[in-house]
Amino acid sequence: MMPPPETTSAEGSGAGRDGGRCSPPPLRVSLVGLAMEVMGAVAPNLAVYNLRAYARSDPELAGRVAVTVHDLPVTEPEDRVLAAVAADRPGVVGLSCYSWNSAAMLRLAEGIRTLEPAAIVLLGGPDATFRAGTLLARHPAAVDAVVAGEGEEAFRLLLRRLAGLDAAPWTETPGLVVRDGAGCRAHPPPEPLALSRVPAPLDDPDFRRRHPGLLVVETARGCRHRCAYCTYGAQSPGRRLRPLSDVARALHAFAATGGGKVWLLDPGLNQEPRRLRALVRHLAAADNLTLVGAELNLATLHPPDLAPLAGRVGDFLIFGLQSSSARTLRQAGRATRLAAFEARACQLRQAGLPFSLDVIYGLPGDDYAAFRRTLDAAFAMEPNFINCFRLQVLPGSRFAREAERLGLRHQPEPPYLLESCLTFSAGDMTRAERLARALTVFHQFTYRTEIVGLMARELARRPADVLEEFLAGRWRGAPLGEAELARLASPAGQPGALPALRLFLGTASRAAGRPDMLRPLDDLLRLQHHWGRLRILAGCPAPPSPPVPADTIRLAGTASILPLESDALTLMESLAPLAAVDHTPRRLVMYLAGGRVQMATVDLETLRVLEWIGTGTSVAALEAAVAVHHPDVPRAEVNRSLHRLLDDLVRRGILAW
Repeated sequence: MMPPPETTSAEGSGAGRDGGRCSPPPLRVSLVGLAMEVMGAVAPNLAVYNLRAYARSDPELAGRVAVTVHDLPVTEPEDRVLAAVAADRPGVVGLSCYSWNSAAMLRLAEGIRTLEPAAIVLLGGPDATFRAGTLLARHPAAVDAVVAGEGEEAFRLLLRRLAGLDAAPWTETPGLVVRDGAGCRAHPPPEPLALSRVPAPLDDPDFRRRHPGLLVVETARGCRHRCAYCTYGAQSPGRRLRPLSDVARALHAFAATGGGKVWLLDPGLNQEPRRLRALVRHLAAADNLTLVGAELNLATLHPPDLAPLAGRVGDFLIFGLQSSSARTLRQAGRATRLAAFEARACQLRQAGLPFSLDVIYGLPGDDYAAFRRTLDAAFAMEPNFINCFRLQVLPGSRFAREAERLGLRHQPEPPYLLESCLTFSAGDMTRAERLARALTVFHQFTYRTEIVGLMARELARRPADVLEEFLAGRWRGAPLGEAELARLASPAGQPGALPALRLFLGTASRAAGRPDMLRPLDDLLRLQHHWGRLRILAGCPAPPSPPVPADTIRLAGTASILPLESDALTLMESLAPLAAVDHTPRRLVMYLAGGRVQMATVDLETLRVLEWIGTGTSVAALEAAVAVHHPDVPRAEVNRSLHRLLDDLVRRGILAW
């Protein structure tokens, strides 16, 4: 078994003393959350931190319970996760289950039972909530109970009983589903908590260490909407808001410690417009906060409400389009009007607010042609991202209850992906998945969608046509096979994506009789790649710099020099027609400063200095190299000019000592 990964610390690990008597050792608890990776970063599993924070709010549990959190990516090798949990020597293990990690969690449960046979193994989270009886029946040896619904109060009551503070059996804890003979027994859940009673993890040193420069605040629970494919509304009864004063305090405290990225957890942040405007004011009050994650209903959004955040919004301002068909949306329980949706998207763009759109393929009522139309409609709104998802028929959702009537054939196990329905054949589902993966190839390398929309516009095609032409593979002499497509669409395939995309762009440009397209599109491809890479690095802790001599200056680790043959920066910002793009060669420097991507063109002299410096050179050698190119200028004057330039480039974050 491999050594355990770095995890969070446990509190109260040793036996205390009370009046000279040794108190019993604390009950050791391990909470495991395997989270998704989004654009190279791990999205934190807030649930496990909430459970621990709420348990800590009970003063009687102090010293009696030691809770360790393992907040790890779902890609973490299972033997490493098992080793980390085993190192805790836990008496209780809680596993947070979602559709994307449930299979891995069940394998962990089996492994934990082997390593810690006496431990109580609990499942929680939405996937466990809606199939508690099934899980208990299928995993009798590995799983002891399921916490259904919201877990904080149930978890606290459970710990009190296991710690000997309450006399009632732990198996009768409210909110727990336990075995009862051949079946199971579900205990009524506790009363829903006011969110003011659930501490935000701002002050959790483990969270700060694991996710530096990130604040995640659950601003609300519950949703007024009842989308047929979603279970959130059923999982969290009612709609409860965290007091605005609590959210404001968290934002201002985060800003005071250096700030960074803010993720607001709420299935519909603008369901209360006045509250949204207040949140925006608090975000805008600090110049070191960037809103990177929020879900909003674009159909009911007033875009000027977000205008104060222009320039300080990340790519995950997410709006759910799902389909461009009004009939399909009505059947899915959504009331979106496409015209209003498009108008508000245009307003967001005009205000300089980037956003992403979610699209679902496989919705009852849609077919492959409808999915193509939805993609085309999404591209027309010019989002930074279009996230395409195959329909999941989630246990507990209305679609799951009506699956037989709607002809929804789907995987019986997580992630419950749709295989076909009455309007979407299995073959067309495969075609739709290939189209979505083709889009992912462009996303994977450029981190944006614009280049597909730009190609479509210049070639008088639809965006879906461009993606299908990429799949047809005339640019490579053969259709793109499944294995190669999967490789290019994965993070590991990114190095191979550049030559593939450049070849496709070149072939498409020449075939259309538009050789003028090639240079600006090629520049845009590389420009967006480096821009996206830096956007990701902006949210990650800086890697340690290699040791260098004290008198050495080097290009900053986040800085890149891009030789361009066109005014691609203007093209990226405005998506101007390619015929109007200036083809004058330029040299662009991209770098991070203040947690944001900066771009600047440089003159030939500055470029020459940067190229000489490269990965590092001594100041004396640099002075000598510059002096050679200015033989008629006194050496002292050359050095003064050079040092002014170096000081400016260091101050901007392009160079580093």
